[in-house]
Amino acid sequence: MTETLRSRRVQVGLGVLVLLVIAGGIFVSEALKATGALKDARDEAAVLKEQIVSGDVNGARATLERLDRETTRAHDASDGPLWSIGAHVPIVGKNVDAVRTVAREIDRITDDALPSIVDVADQVQLETFRPKNGRVDVAALAAIRPVLERSNRVFEEAEREIGSFDPGSLIGPLQSPMRSTQNLVTVSASAAGAADDAARLLPTMLATDGKKRTYLLMVLNNAEVRAIGGMPGSVAVLTAKNGKVTMGEQAGTRKVGFVKNGAKLTKEERNLLGSSLTKDMRDTGAHPDFPRAAELTSQIVGKRLDRKFSGAIAVDPVALALLLGGIGPVDLADGTRLTSSNAAQVLLNGVYAKYPLQAQKQDDVFEQAARAIFTAVTSGRGNSQAVVKALVRSVRAGHIKVWSKVPAEQKLILDGGISGALNRHPGKTPYIGVYVDDGGSTKMEYFLQMKTTVQATRCFDDRGQEFRVTTQLSSLAPPNATRFTRSIVGPGLYVKPGSMRLVVSTMGPTKGFMVEQRVDGRQVPLSGGELYDRRVVRGTVVIAPGESVVIVTTMRSAPGVDGDPVLQTTPGIRPNGDEASKSACS
Repeated sequence: MTETLRSRRVQVGLGVLVLLVIAGGIFVSEALKATGALKDARDEAAVLKEQIVSGDVNGARATLERLDRETTRAHDASDGPLWSIGAHVPIVGKNVDAVRTVAREIDRITDDALPSIVDVADQVQLETFRPKNGRVDVAALAAIRPVLERSNRVFEEAEREIGSFDPGSLIGPLQSPMRSTQNLVTVSASAAGAADDAARLLPTMLATDGKKRTYLLMVLNNAEVRAIGGMPGSVAVLTAKNGKVTMGEQAGTRKVGFVKNGAKLTKEERNLLGSSLTKDMRDTGAHPDFPRAAELTSQIVGKRLDRKFSGAIAVDPVALALLLGGIGPVDLADGTRLTSSNAAQVLLNGVYAKYPLQAQKQDDVFEQAARAIFTAVTSGRGNSQAVVKALVRSVRAGHIKVWSKVPAEQKLILDGGISGALNRHPGKTPYIGVYVDDGGSTKMEYFLQMKTTVQATRCFDDRGQEFRVTTQLSSLAPPNATRFTRSIVGPGLYVKPGSMRLVVSTMGPTKGFMVEQRVDGRQVPLSGGELYDRRVVRGTVVIAPGESVVIVTTMRSAPGVDGDPVLQTTPGIRPNGDEASKSACS
């Protein structure tokens, strides 16, 4: 009797297993069909985006109809009672649920968000917002704000639902489509959020209430690197009123000079970064938190120029070069023609070779370039689509940053990815930073190549993580760099001509701690301090032309900080190529 029962149990078990395999095969087959429909939908979505941007309303409506058919097909192919049951089938259930969720959310985006966007496509086309005589049509932006707000909510929810799945846990044929779909929805959600934030921000920041706003424009010099990207070497006063922006007084480092008690630091800032940030605007960029760096710069410049600023905007020559790709070349008083292909080289290197030890002429070039490009952009010159793409690329790479003194506006800026801010409320996300400052008074960082990778190496029982942060700094300077003008190689007091002397700050997660640091394999002391409850290790390295230095830092997060690490670094002249792994606790 016992053997008979065992035999029956084995038979039942095998029968269930066979049914599961059959059911799994059916659902996987149907899932792949739905995935194919979603791929067709992604192709239509790409076409739709370009049509909306160019203002092709009729074409956008036709594309939306095709897109709606594809998303409905995918949704129908993965919906119904059997799919609800399939989501609970062992082994294949996760795959079924993933496809159902993606199809449902993409179809909802098509039904609830895109039609409204297409309906106002004639208003949101970029030409509508081309500045005219320095003025932006903010009223048009306000008119479409309800559409942007609703679209943002739809995309946010879709990103949350679709992002809840780990592509690596799905069957092979579904992994790549899931990753690409997640990336597409994340980028779209980011764009929708940025558009919604812009619709809320611009009317107030451009003073459509008739009350004048004054902003500080900071032109950063990446050839003398600072944590935020470059040294604040040239500034200008921008005035906004009733949607119109004008550029007023300009000043270089010579005019601003040293300002006694120009700004105030906290005790931890002074201990970590030194007191020069209180009086020299060239050093304020050493603060890795851009909102704070902008605030310090505004205080110093404001005291010198007798101005009070409502906020600040920072740009660097990399961003200016990208903008020139949209507005076309500009000519300077000395006959220099700046183009998208030569602007970074001219402003970060060529000017110092052309005017060696002539600081005033160097300042003149920076001021003329900033004014010429500002005038071209605000007058509406060039290709609007190319200008907007240049702005987006610059913001993503950290070459444009914005700070507002108004708390409500600054909150939106923080949400929009243009703030350059250090994260102070990480939750379960471990934020890690690596920042570089020139320590030799040179302009040699035009030749600096930077790359940082973060590898989550261990997950502890308390859900804390260990990370290995590897930073490689390389000098692309030629062997004859020793013979460059002193304006480039520096006075020779801190480093040999042609070499770079760099102060490297490695910042750990909130309430985490450092384990060790090695420079080219040699262990070094963990000296530094703290900033915003985050441990910072600071050290100095010297790099000769053609050489590299590798810095490896081991650190740990606080208990419970088990999310994917997020890496923030100094924006480089060349693409950094930074990378961060997934959480070790996944």
